[in-house]
Amino acid sequence: MATVTAEPGRRTLPEGDGGSRAGRLARLALIPAGLVVAAASFVHAASEAMPGAPGSDSIAESLNGQALTQLVDRGFGIEMSRQTTPGELPQLSPTLLALAHKAYAVDPLEVSTIRTIGLGELLHKDKDRAREVMRLAAQLSKRDSVTDLWLAQDYAQNNQIDGMTASFDQALRTSVRARESAMTPLVNMLANEDSYVPLGKLLEKQPEWEIDFWQEFVRNPVALQNSARFFARTGLPVDRLDLDARQRLYSNLKKSAQYETLFALASLDPAAKSDANSLAEGKFDTATDPLGWSPHSEGDYASDANAASGELRIDARAGAFGVAADRIFRLDRPYQLSIRMAEAVPANATVELAAVCGNSERTKIARIVLAPGAKEGQAAVPAGACAFADLQLSFAVNQGRQDAFIRVAGISLRPA
Repeated sequence: MATVTAEPGRRTLPEGDGGSRAGRLARLALIPAGLVVAAASFVHAASEAMPGAPGSDSIAESLNGQALTQLVDRGFGIEMSRQTTPGELPQLSPTLLALAHKAYAVDPLEVSTIRTIGLGELLHKDKDRAREVMRLAAQLSKRDSVTDLWLAQDYAQNNQIDGMTASFDQALRTSVRARESAMTPLVNMLANEDSYVPLGKLLEKQPEWEIDFWQEFVRNPVALQNSARFFARTGLPVDRLDLDARQRLYSNLKKSAQYETLFALASLDPAAKSDANSLAEGKFDTATDPLGWSPHSEGDYASDANAASGELRIDARAGAFGVAADRIFRLDRPYQLSIRMAEAVPANATVELAAVCGNSERTKIARIVLAPGAKEGQAAVPAGACAFADLQLSFAVNQGRQDAFIRVAGISLRPA
């Protein structure tokens, strides 16, 4: 086995004592393959900007310590980018490792050289020793993103959450490029509830990478599933996300039919003012409310809740049709559904209000159809069909030259 040596008086890399890994392997790995390849993905991206490759020994001999270190680091990026097995780092070539040992002998405190030997050689012979070497490298400098990301995944595999989050935080603070490969695995940590508090503490410090975290959070399937528990457990305010991000979060929860999470999260959001009373009164709540009405617009129609009149207005071209607005409600009892127009349905249009089960079948359990000239309608909504339902207001305008302007005064849902 190759050894690392140094000049007298210089610091040497620690020797590991190996030992049984049974205990470690029996522990739950917080994050599977996604995090394991984060460091390698970062190296692959970085290597695209690295010109050249290691040269011959004669060339290396003519280089000073700094130039030799840079040569080794470029070679590390190039060779690591050639990995073929997902989740595994390749062993470096003998030529590059020889250069790395020469660079280490010149400067044993250079982190990139220690990292090169640790990941390119020791990792394939004795992972415990490689771990010690990588932790030593992190003590010498916290600005090497590859070292930080590898340590993060190693801490994760050993269920050491504090070490994992600290290493992740360091990598993300010091490298914008590292965020591109590491942010998804970081958010995927929410699959394990033990990660909530450490992550919450990091976010409380308002790190530079917080915006990137929330951008991934609102679209990440793992985060969507665990979003309400994460905010409840950490005590972070939901309005820590700006309004646009929250709307994307709620929209994605609705699209993925995670209604229980939607309602739990809304209970923590100060902007969520909609309740059973406002729905019974038939008010069109603003689009900023996660449980209020969500107006929809497409290329040939637009709908919005008018603040002055309190009505929903649909401006549609001839031939247009679609869902103009919708909102989710908990179907916990029988209800009476009603719709009232601000003015009669136009002569060239029809309006439909339906209660659609929020399950995979998407069954219509209640339906009101307003023909041209109609001003109101009612229907019973039976309980028991599903836990949540979606109120959908849709319309259709006849083909021809005449557009339509549809005004809905209110839609109410009252206990039967």
